[in-house]
Amino acid sequence: MAGTGTLTELHTADDRKAFIQEFYDHYTVRDIEVVKRYFDDWFFFHELRWTVESRKGPHVGGVFRYHTAEYAEVSAAGLVVAHIGHGTDQIKIG
Repeated sequence: MAGTGTLTELHTADDRKAFIQEFYDHYTVRDIEVVKRYFDDWFFFHELRWTVESRKGPHVGGVFRYHTAEYAEVSAAGLVVAHIGHGTDQIKIG
């Protein structure tokens, strides 16, 4: 949301909560399309196509699209032990 194009590191549940809250303060999600997903005993992967509308900042009212991909490893106890994700640059579509 800072528009820096840098990777965001989230190390705690509070970090993740603050990041998600900032996202929803900044954008209204119009659509999320599942492009690809795969689940196995020890990992999962998904690619999503997001369509969002900016709620604040210099592009308020603008509609954007981008993709995210996330991969996570899961322990035998069913807990996520590692998680990484990345997203493409946003493309303005409206």
